[in-house]
Amino acid sequence: MTSRTSSSVRPKSDESATNREGVSNLRQAGGTELAIPINMEAELAREVDRSGRKPVLMLLKGEGEGHLFALADGANLIGRADSRPVQIDLEPFETTDRIWSSRQHAVIHRDSDRIVLEDLNSLNGTFVNKTRVHPRQPRPLLVDDVIQIGTVQLKLIYI
Repeated sequence: MTSRTSSSVRPKSDESATNREGVSNLRQAGGTELAIPINMEAELAREVDRSGRKPVLMLLKGEGEGHLFALADGANLIGRADSRPVQIDLEPFETTDRIWSSRQHAVIHRDSDRIVLEDLNSLNGTFVNKTRVHPRQPRPLLVDDVIQIGTVQLKLIYI
């Protein structure tokens, strides 16, 4: 399953919920409406938590701000795709002059009611809210937590 999907962030407006670019329902995240591409709607519909909301990581800082990554049940591997696939490929979002993420950098485990981040002994480390996550020591994630891997920042939100 490909977890990276393009999205745009728009200020609140009275625009139609569907437009010619294939963007469907506007979703509320904090004070911002997110335009969710139609191809992500079906994927997110399968990933609803008990409250009816869907957990995603929103790219806050990096090439392509606003991209959304769906979090599937089970393990969501974060890193750079090569011979081993990852669910969240950070390579396209890092600066071209320096790659900070390891091939298998971290993993987010999601079950029915918990989301936990674990660093996989990465070279440059994984941070949550500017605090280092020590390798192999799972760290629970909460809404609005910011994960930093190199120059890329991801924020956990529900839509």
